[in-house]
Amino acid sequence: MSANRRFVAGVDSSTQSCKVVIAAPDSGDIIRTGSAPHPPGTEVDPEAWWTALHEAIAAAGGLDDVAGLSISGQQHGLVALDSEGRVIRDALLWNDLRSKAAARDLIAEVGAADYVARTGILPVASFTAAKLRWLRDAEPDNAARVAAVALPHDWLTWRFLGYGPADVSARGPVLDALVTDAARIGDELRPLILERPAGESPMQVLRAVFIEHDPFALVHANRERAVARQRLLQEHPTLIARQWAQHSLLERTVSEAFAERYGVDPAEDLRPALLAGVMGSAVRAALRRWAGGGTDSLQHLIDTAFHLLDDGLLTDSSAPAGHTPQE
Repeated sequence: MSANRRFVAGVDSSTQSCKVVIAAPDSGDIIRTGSAPHPPGTEVDPEAWWTALHEAIAAAGGLDDVAGLSISGQQHGLVALDSEGRVIRDALLWNDLRSKAAARDLIAEVGAADYVARTGILPVASFTAAKLRWLRDAEPDNAARVAAVALPHDWLTWRFLGYGPADVSARGPVLDALVTDAARIGDELRPLILERPAGESPMQVLRAVFIEHDPFALVHANRERAVARQRLLQEHPTLIARQWAQHSLLERTVSEAFAERYGVDPAEDLRPALLAGVMGSAVRAALRRWAGGGTDSLQHLIDTAFHLLDDGLLTDSSAPAGHTPQE
């Protein structure tokens, strides 16, 4: 972290207002704060949150000395986007209860036990799934335009990172950037792991999946952001917990996929968790090497890591003779 950017900022985009707190990362001391109101009601144009975020940042003295920012806030809202990244209709907030009947319909159609087994919860009117079901039933034309769904704070993070409709953003409507890297990558990897030929070893499976489908393409495309994140974590280890939570989510998904692939119970068999842990270590090592500089691509480094593991983790500092990463 540079001397000029020595603080971190936390944003709480709640139902009633947007609040910004700028603090010292090591001590937690609050340096300054700012806030701005949100409009009343149970459905709101998300642009009002975007405006309030900028007003709250300005009220907090700006971000010129801030190295990192995190946005949290109200949960379970429905921000529906079309393929161009435009908001389709005003967002439905968690306290909008018009989706009460839709929640009951979901439970009736899926079955309470099956719904809990799949998601860990039963839907109620405040949950986003119920609101999306309401949209399908009440506004089918709007529902037909939906290309992505975001929670309010995820939409704000997406916009803050420079994404959005092409005419109002630097990076354009990259909808894949709406979700956390770990959640997106885990969702992509699970079916790919299950589809690989039965004769492949676990490392061959991972190597093929990572190289053929490149689930880290979005990370690779923004090296500057990845390097800045890595530097921030190295200089302020207290911030590592969030990163570990994302890695744990990815490893849990991969562990479940390998358990299903080999027909074992992950509660009784250690191998799926061990495979997922090895994968996580390999990816983290490759990410650190890539973020640290050099000419090798992230994809090449991940491929090399899996090859070394599959070959018995050679102690030689270079890849084995004749090794060529998969194309």
